[in-house]
Amino acid sequence: MVRNCVVDNYRGDGICPHQADGVLVEYNVSSNGCYETSLANAALWTWSTRNAVFQYNEVYGTVQTRDGMAFDIDGCSENVTMQYNYSHDNAGGALMVIGVPDCAAAGSSYVRLPFCTNNTFRYNISQRDATRVLRFVSKIKDNYIYNNTIYVGSGDPDIVDSGQCGDIGPRKQSPENTYFYNNICLLYTSPS
Repeated sequence: MVRNCVVDNYRGDGICPHQADGVLVEYNVSSNGCYETSLANAALWTWSTRNAVFQYNEVYGTVQTRDGMAFDIDGCSENVTMQYNYSHDNAGGALMVIGVPDCAAAGSSYVRLPFCTNNTFRYNISQRDATRVLRFVSKIKDNYIYNNTIYVGSGDPDIVDSGQCGDIGPRKQSPENTYFYNNICLLYTSPS
């Protein structure tokens, strides 16, 4: 369990359960992080983690855009639920779901890794997140994004960005069966 922590002004990643089962991450604040622009970092994220819950967290001020998301479901994570979180003013966006492409295996051997699958992002608020609000990349399958409220700022970010990852040829991977529904997207303008 990771609860009631403040992570501020950090170079790389924030709170990152890796290869865990049943972790609970709640009531944390992450601010002004991910400022090492040569690396792909995120504020709160998983790697090859199962049955995790991230809830009631606030993330703001991530700096870089190589990732720079508030939340990231990564690697071969499955059954991760991110709910009731507040993401705002992050340069890289609110959420990325990215699976490990087959080509990520070490060395020259070809290893088939499982999909990043059956994850849920619901009841969250994204406000003025930039570049792309939601990003879905590579080997992911059966992920659900619903009942979120997205306030788009003046930077005109992509609401949903999706793409392939992997080497050239038939092993290049794209997201499968990722569902985006019942979300509210509004243009946000600051009061003068």
